[in-house]
Amino acid sequence: MKLIAFIEGRCKPQPRTTQNVKFLFSNTVEYWQKIDESNAEKAVLGMLNKKGNPYKPTRYAYRLQRLQAINEYRERVFETVNKACHGNIPSQNLFFFFLFNPPKNLSRKKANLLHWQPHLLRPDATNISRAIDDALYKEDSILTSIAYYKMYVPREYREGVMILQDREIHDFVIATGIETFKNLPL
Repeated sequence: MKLIAFIEGRCKPQPRTTQNVKFLFSNTVEYWQKIDESNAEKAVLGMLNKKGNPYKPTRYAYRLQRLQAINEYRERVFETVNKACHGNIPSQNLFFFFLFNPPKNLSRKKANLLHWQPHLLRPDATNISRAIDDALYKEDSILTSIAYYKMYVPREYREGVMILQDREIHDFVIATGIETFKNLPL
């Protein structure tokens, strides 16, 4: 198995895009904090906006800070992997290991039981993998043989994303899948 790269730091999940957020980047976080405070005050007073609807408290500043942190993380992921691969980022036969330290509020005994075990809490694998895929690849359609794993590591190890590549393991999994499929009843 070949180590492609290790991106140090806690994984940042891809945020849900339930509405258009591009307008947030037109101003600073401080500006949106003032807007949030103003909207909260107007909501408490029961004031109406231009459309005649009551004001609602907003969280624009928080959302902008979160988006900026995710964009910085994406840039760091791309730069780290691109540098490790000398500009030729692989897209096949990859294993992504998302490594997390046990929560700090656990006792040492309980934390030791979690070492090298699957990580079953948030962030979920779909959102973290989507963030990594979007950071590394412009087109997701080129990704065909990729496996994602979330696991706990002992506290003395660093959190991060480890990217490995191995064609033999993926070929074995595909051959096993084909044999299983052929044995299914028609």
